[in-house]
Amino acid sequence: MTYHFILPDLRVGGAEHISLLLARELVKDGIQVQFVNLVKPSGKMKDKIEKEFNLVSLGCRRSLTAIPSLVKYLRKHHGDCVFTSLENAAIASLIACRFTGNPVTLRLPNMPSNQLHRGMKGVKFRIMKWVTRKLYKRARYIIAQTDEMRDQALSYYGLPADKVVTVYNPLDEDFVRNQAIKDVDLHEVSHPRFLAVGTITYRKGVDVLLEAFTQVRKQYHEATLTIIGNKDGSYARNLVEKHDGKEGVRFYGFCENPYPFMAHCDVFVLPSRMEGFPNVLLEAMCLNKSVVATTCLPVIQQIVKDGVNGYVCPVEDAEKMASSMMKALDLKDIHNTYSLFDRQKLTKVFLHQ
Repeated sequence: MTYHFILPDLRVGGAEHISLLLARELVKDGIQVQFVNLVKPSGKMKDKIEKEFNLVSLGCRRSLTAIPSLVKYLRKHHGDCVFTSLENAAIASLIACRFTGNPVTLRLPNMPSNQLHRGMKGVKFRIMKWVTRKLYKRARYIIAQTDEMRDQALSYYGLPADKVVTVYNPLDEDFVRNQAIKDVDLHEVSHPRFLAVGTITYRKGVDVLLEAFTQVRKQYHEATLTIIGNKDGSYARNLVEKHDGKEGVRFYGFCENPYPFMAHCDVFVLPSRMEGFPNVLLEAMCLNKSVVATTCLPVIQQIVKDGVNGYVCPVEDAEKMASSMMKALDLKDIHNTYSLFDRQKLTKVFLHQ
């Protein structure tokens, strides 16, 4: 059996990262994986994927204009399965597979009702909701990252209960730990060191983190905050212009291997307004780091235990985030474990058992 993993482009993001992790898990069970990029073959994911898997790029301008090319491609692979974890690619895949008959498995990247990741509202949002409700019913299975996401998907898309399955994200602990010992430009600085990793967008809450860190610096004058993540876009450029290199703040930009930074930080912070599932938080915890995370998802309170391995704080609350960051510095001898991922359940979904 071959699964064709459809990506809209080769930019680096959480959904793309999880697609790669899922592909590794499937290969362990003898399932062949082929990656298909709908647009031009450029982007930081290209080298990552090609180190382990075959990658085909259809060379189209946009995901939706790639539908005819995707139909042509899938007709050459009749009977194979299609998987995607991104909304634009899901729409293109479901339309294309209506013509080719290939079965489609989808993974929801975020809570269905949350508009922050779409960047749309009003009529445009209602049209997208109507389109996705119609199309998602054609998927063989839809993977939700948490039980809360599954419950919302059932009502939001009007799906039958047996079509939506909760599969928590995998974590490749050996990979993270092996990458963490590699040499990178760490720019040795005074303690305490705070770290955040993620594309710098509004939904990631970096502006709230910066406000919280200003309060932390009043107590810890030598504290530093490193923010790793793509800084393209007006939101990111505005924050970088105001804060980079000032008062202990450093915007590092995109980094293919952020794990040495995680290994050397004192506290890892997830300031997000919205997440599908916080894999970057799990990766930091894999390195036994003290963490601070917003309650942007109910599952975070299952992962982060106050006073044990970190602290949680409300979304948008810079004052409580600052307090949590300072309290997290006192946590020692942390040994984190992650047990939510069920590999057998993942395999059953992809093998349709």
